[in-house]
Amino acid sequence: MKEYESLLTDALELTKTFDVYCLAPFTNIPLRGSNGDLDATKDHEQIFEWFEKEPLSSLGLSLRKTNVLVIDVDDHQNDGAGVKELIALSNGNSLEGATIVKTPNGRGFHAYYNFPSNLTIEDVKLTDNIEILRTKVTAPNSRKKLKDGSIGEYVLAPKSSLNDLNMIPNWLLELIMGKQQVKQSNAGYTLNYSNTARVKRYTAILIEEITHGAEKSSRNIFLTKITGKLLALGTNPESVYQFITVINENFIQPSLSYKEVNAVFSSILKAESKKKGVG
Repeated sequence: MKEYESLLTDALELTKTFDVYCLAPFTNIPLRGSNGDLDATKDHEQIFEWFEKEPLSSLGLSLRKTNVLVIDVDDHQNDGAGVKELIALSNGNSLEGATIVKTPNGRGFHAYYNFPSNLTIEDVKLTDNIEILRTKVTAPNSRKKLKDGSIGEYVLAPKSSLNDLNMIPNWLLELIMGKQQVKQSNAGYTLNYSNTARVKRYTAILIEEITHGAEKSSRNIFLTKITGKLLALGTNPESVYQFITVINENFIQPSLSYKEVNAVFSSILKAESKKKGVG
């Protein structure tokens, strides 16, 4: 194994923004006997002590006390799945201004942003291979032993610094907040329904149909049916499009591509317009 330098200097520099903690050498697992990110600190004396005991420790960053989030795009199978999912989610937008750290294997990466201090953002999974991290993340220059026995590194983009991050773009912030609201809503179903029996109206039936969602074999049929019902109710087409996009992202597994969503919407809108003698 080649000679590796201590990450002590990196750790001290990163305390300008983050509380830091040590990971076992060549892993992203906390040091034995430690409490992981719960031990994270800016205390230089404590950090010196950790590295004195284990000079080749990798490094973790606690995000909890910051306004920093990390988009974790995985590539476990080295097939670019995470990047493909990101392209589908972004609808032509880019990760403009992100500070990028390449992860040890394949084409995965971490994208760092600041976000507005008046918002609360938690860990949330966007897709199978894309996750928003708000608790902890492995720091740049940390090393990790890969399955083939080689050592990979978390590589910060040249001339970049995690102490000088840009603000997250609006399109991505809206996507995250929407996903987080759905997650919180799903986690909050603790009501006692025993005394709430009423006549079920059409709106309630439609909402239940939407939240039941659809799986791969019936995705197009499901979205077509919901789009038609919403337009038939007289809902503004722009609102319908925005709503079915949310439905696709949150209640269809796996989500349809934006191209497929657009095709469904255009087809049903044209059919509804003909019924009403429009166009």
